[in-house]
Amino acid sequence: MSHVLRNELKYQIPIKQKNTLAQRLYPILKLDPHSNYEGYWVKSLYFDDISEKALNDNLDGSQNRSKFRIRYYNSDTNYICLEKKVKILNKGYKESVCLTKNQVNMILNKEYEWMLESQNNLLLELYTEIKNSGLSPKTIIYYQRLPFLFSAGNIRITFDFNIQSSNQVDYFLKSDQSYVPHSQDTCLLEVKYDSFIPDFIKQLIQIPESNWTSHSKYVQGRLIQNR
Repeated sequence: MSHVLRNELKYQIPIKQKNTLAQRLYPILKLDPHSNYEGYWVKSLYFDDISEKALNDNLDGSQNRSKFRIRYYNSDTNYICLEKKVKILNKGYKESVCLTKNQVNMILNKEYEWMLESQNNLLLELYTEIKNSGLSPKTIIYYQRLPFLFSAGNIRITFDFNIQSSNQVDYFLKSDQSYVPHSQDTCLLEVKYDSFIPDFIKQLIQIPESNWTSHSKYVQGRLIQNR
C-alpha cells in the first residue's frame, strides 16, 4: 500500500512568541474544528523495543525511522487511536486505527492475543513487533496543542506547549498521575503540508528566535525521565 508523504518541519520557539504568531494566523487560517482558542490536550503513550530503536534512531539522526503510539484527547477515552508514525527525511506519514478503552487496558496488561483476531494490518504489525522485538510502552507525553489549517497545500500549523511526561505508563487512561514538565520557556511549532506552502504563510510564521529541531517530544520525555 502506498502512502502520501507530507512535508514536516519543526521549530523550537520562545513561549513568549506563541501568542504573537497565533494572533497573526487567526485572521487568515482556520482554527482546527476540534479546538477552541486555548487549544486541546493531547495524551500519548509511546512504545519502543528492547534495543531502544525509536529513541536511538532519532538521537543518531536516522533519515528513516518510525514509532508506535496510542493517543487520545481532552481526557476523552471514547475516542482512542493506535498510530504508527513514519519519518523519511523531512517527510512523513501516519497510519492509524481506533481502539476501545478495553483494548488499551489489555495492552497495558500485556494481553495481546486478541490482536490476531482483528484482521487489521496495523494491529497485526504491533503484535509482531511486541513478540519479535520486545516492543512495550515506555513513556507518556501530555501537552496542549493549538492547531491551524489552510486548505491550499493541505497545510497544518500547530503550537505544542505545556509539554510534560511521565513514566507511569500503567496510568495512561487515568488522570491521577504525576508529570515532569519539559522546558516551560519554549514551544514546539510544527508545520505540515503536501507539496507547497505559500510565501505569505512562510512570512507569517517567521521569527528571528526560532530554531529548527529534529528531536521529538518522545525523545525529550525519555531523556528527562532517564536523568
